[in-house]
Amino acid sequence: MTQSRAAAPTRTRTRAQQLAIAVLALMLIALLGFYTLVTGRITDGSAKLMDGAGQASAGAEQLKDGAGQLAAGAGLADTGAGKLSSGADKVSQGVSGKLARALKNCSPVQPSSPPALSRSKLTSTKSSRPECTKWTMAPESSPPVPASSPRR
Repeated sequence: MTQSRAAAPTRTRTRAQQLAIAVLALMLIALLGFYTLVTGRITDGSAKLMDGAGQASAGAEQLKDGAGQLAAGAGLADTGAGKLSSGADKVSQGVSGKLARALKNCSPVQPSSPPALSRSKLTSTKSSRPECTKWTMAPESSPPVPASSPRR
């Protein structure tokens, strides 16, 4: 006796089996949702990482450019310092030469006693020529007065 499938007795599932199938289906849906959530976050993180790498690359390029500019600026500063030193030497030589020529034409004024070097102040001796003004040191205990006061 052969039976056809349509006539075969159908198996009925028990309530426990139906409940287990429903729980497994819900777990499969939850796993699929979790997988979707995790892959979405991984994709976002990867995009942020790529963006950060691009920014780091651009920052490194700017740093390289800045280092080049700094080196060029340091070279210019060194050149400028050399020129400043040369100019200061020329000014010093010019002032020394003019001072020597001006004092060469002045009559020497000798102080009556050597000035005290500690706690002293400058006083000046007036001359008829302004370039021949003589500066001397006077002790602090006495008021600063010219070495020879002009009479009026």
